[in-house]
Amino acid sequence: MNNSKNLIAKAKKFYLKKSFFEAKTCLLQALKNPQLNETLKMSLYILVSDVCYKINEFENAEKYLLKYLISSCKKIKEKKIKKIVVKDSRPIRDFGCAKDYVTYFHQLMQIKQPSDFVIASGNSYSVKQITDIYRKKFNLSANVINFKNELNFKNLFKTRRANNNKLMKTLKIRSTKKLPDVIDTMIIDLK
Repeated sequence: MNNSKNLIAKAKKFYLKKSFFEAKTCLLQALKNPQLNETLKMSLYILVSDVCYKINEFENAEKYLLKYLISSCKKIKEKKIKKIVVKDSRPIRDFGCAKDYVTYFHQLMQIKQPSDFVIASGNSYSVKQITDIYRKKFNLSANVINFKNELNFKNLFKTRRANNNKLMKTLKIRSTKKLPDVIDTMIIDLK
């Protein structure tokens, strides 16, 4: 069991350094431990899934809204493009910092009594609000971003905010990183 904890701690360090392939390898090795209980195994499978998602995200950076907006805003500043086109302004999503989520996973695996938790920042933003944050950070005019608003919202379940109260109480978390801070970090990382 100790070896698994060491591998998980090692995976966390790799994850935070954005060495996702190494993090995935450590987590898969930890899963081979026959002494792991089912709850811990499930948590590790979720972590492996998240790491695989991050690997895919890095390989396909332009498909993800936050990275798409950063690269597009930079291109506008460099006068390579004139407009940013976004499919829809209405979807609302919970955005948080990957470092926070890794910390939550790690802390949840230390809890003696397993339970179900919603892992979220509790900070929800519409795509319109996100583009406004980028517009302000890059000092762009309002007419630079065009929304097609082509998604059909009639049958979609609309969630305004993820309820992460149980997570916050259990882990004694006071606050999470807000989206403008996450965007600042991403801009710095991409320089």
